[in-house]
Amino acid sequence: TFLCVMYYMKNSKIKIESFISQEIHSKLEQFEKKYELTKAEIIRRALVFWLSYVNNFFPLFEKFGEELNDINKIFNISNNNNLQNFAIELFNIAKNTEQSFESVKIAAQEFAKQGLNLEETLKRTKDALILSRLSGIEINESINSITSALNSFNSKTLNSTNIINKLAQTDANFSVSSKDLCQAIERVGDKTKQVNMSLDELISLVSATKNATNKSGTFIGNALKSMFLRLNREEIIEELQK
Repeated sequence: TFLCVMYYMKNSKIKIESFISQEIHSKLEQFEKKYELTKAEIIRRALVFWLSYVNNFFPLFEKFGEELNDINKIFNISNNNNLQNFAIELFNIAKNTEQSFESVKIAAQEFAKQGLNLEETLKRTKDALILSRLSGIEINESINSITSALNSFNSKTLNSTNIINKLAQTDANFSVSSKDLCQAIERVGDKTKQVNMSLDELISLVSATKNATNKSGTFIGNALKSMFLRLNREEIIEELQK
């Protein structure tokens, strides 16, 4: 179809020599000799292709607009340029992480509801999509893992990018997956505060437990959560002190 359009342009009054190569001219000549189509047929085929293209993509553009409006209900961005830039950033996140825009929308909405500004929302959205792809977990679980880690470990140097880097490095060097680590972190939650444990220590504990028991991250996380809760009981403290 592309050659059909170019053939028509070549034989019309439109001068295209300035922006198409000699190679394309050669292909157009081969196309003309091979198919021997009339100018009307070439135009008809080009129009059919274009209409098909428009019919297929307009619903996608409409859906994109609806999803962007859903996100903007939280941020209430009134400046069209700012909204356009925000939309481009979201689209780039979906493209660069090879995830659907629906997943990007879910992540952006969830982080926006947490009261984050535009910049931090975009940052965490990107990291959540990367973590989802890296670990193979659903986007909601990825969001919860990042949120749980950030809320549980109040470190000024800790951010969503640090978290996914720690998980990726542990996944690459030890016999524990990012998925198991995410599941464990999500379930332990802020119970680590009761035992004054850092994120690095929790990752190490989950990794060692996984290696020794081969249990899932969900199982390990629930077990650690129960253990941390019991450690604060007076009778347990007294027993340990003995």
